[in-house]
Amino acid sequence: MQITKNKLQITNKSILEIENWNLFGTCEFGNCRFKFVKNKGFSLIELLVVISIIAIISAFAIPNFMGARDRAKDSAHIADMEAIKNSLRLYYNDHQSYPDVLDTGMTGYMPSILNLGYSNFTYTKTNNGDSFNIQLTLDSGQGDDDINSQKKCGIGVTVDKLFVVCAN
Repeated sequence: MQITKNKLQITNKSILEIENWNLFGTCEFGNCRFKFVKNKGFSLIELLVVISIIAIISAFAIPNFMGARDRAKDSAHIADMEAIKNSLRLYYNDHQSYPDVLDTGMTGYMPSILNLGYSNFTYTKTNNGDSFNIQLTLDSGQGDDDINSQKKCGIGVTVDKLFVVCAN
């Protein structure tokens, strides 16, 4: 069989593969009909290449996403502690001393203080009411923010996963 641009000369074979095309045809009583049909689908090698690329990308991406929820919770808790710090400063401006405990007396300065939804922090009034420390236990504690906060507030021995907010 020879194929030129628009002509087809037939020998004994009725199926011919040309690149990704198959030629199907029948001959009956000298009347021959042929048509080209493109192969559909992917080869096994193409599929393996795509699967290996996806595996490599996921091997790099998945460790970055692990712990993201804990880091997000930690960020929200730290932001809450900064808001408490600001409300405590407002309280100090009005009363010339920090409160003994964080209770209903603070709701005028921070209405949501009683409804934070977690209790992994401790509040301590220091220096006869002229200062305070809020110590927050973090879930992930990644990065140096926790250690730096302890150094800023004068905590002697630093502890991992402990974030400290102080009056200064």
